[in-house]
Amino acid sequence: MFNAILVPIDAGEPSESAMEMAVQLASAVKGRLVFCSAIDVAGITVDAAGAFIDPRPSLDAAHEAAEKVMQDAAKRAADAGVAAETDVLDGDPVASILDAAREHHADLILMGSHGRGGLARAMLGSVTEGVLRKSSVPVLVVRTQRVPAHS
Repeated sequence: MFNAILVPIDAGEPSESAMEMAVQLASAVKGRLVFCSAIDVAGITVDAAGAFIDPRPSLDAAHEAAEKVMQDAAKRAADAGVAAETDVLDGDPVASILDAAREHHADLILMGSHGRGGLARAMLGSVTEGVLRKSSVPVLVVRTQRVPAHS
């Protein structure tokens, strides 16, 4: 059914939830995982240009963080006996994820979401929403488990 599952992740809680579900699903269907992390190079470069600083340290730090997340994800999959590979992507996150899905012949994209709505989503944008709208393969979205506020 799902031979190749693309799992876009970062260091956030939504990615943790997606990673957990992806490993369980791949194990159940004997599929393979492709973990990817998209680095918004243009966004980092524009932010640095506005402050007149060299963007290379920020880009290097983003790549280091992505590589660490990829190593952790690959280890988690290996510990569960699931085949996995990793891919750090440079470029617009939505376009990069969709390109990776094509390149890796993914038949499912499984990703996390904060579940923000309304103004927060409008102001921040949503990579998940962009992937949902433009993907040619099914997209499974895992929402972060929210802890109820105590009064």
